[in-house]
Amino acid sequence: MNVSLYDTPIGPLLIASKDGELSFVGSPSAHLDWLNEGTRQRDPAIDSAIAWLDAYFAGHPYSFPIPDGLDVTPFQRRVYWALLAIPYGSTITYSELGKMIGCRGARAIGHALHDNPLLLMIPCHRVLAKNGLGGYAAGIDNKRYLLHHEGSL
Repeated sequence: MNVSLYDTPIGPLLIASKDGELSFVGSPSAHLDWLNEGTRQRDPAIDSAIAWLDAYFAGHPYSFPIPDGLDVTPFQRRVYWALLAIPYGSTITYSELGKMIGCRGARAIGHALHDNPLLLMIPCHRVLAKNGLGGYAAGIDNKRYLLHHEGSL
């Protein structure tokens, strides 16, 4: 596994690849062990993620190809692929997301969003509660920042 720490406006992000595919972008605290166990060498998957993050934070997002080999459950895959349909600068509610995938279980959806392995690239921050921002694994202040950055708040 290759790993890299990358500074962003929402704090450092851990970026990891496995077998040549991007496997994780998120809080370093989620996988501190990877920083000690992983290797730090040039990696096209990590370089691609960094280029995407640079473009995103510069206000020039583009579609990021989600790896086919992403280690997620079939339910999570349905949730994550539905999230990719939410345009930059737009938001939906948890219940709207549930309707998109045919699931009324808000708690199950919330767990899938919390476990999102590709923070920002799979835009779980664009999902809001009916009466507010809702939660965000990277912190509510970061969610607020991202929504402001995208012009949706």
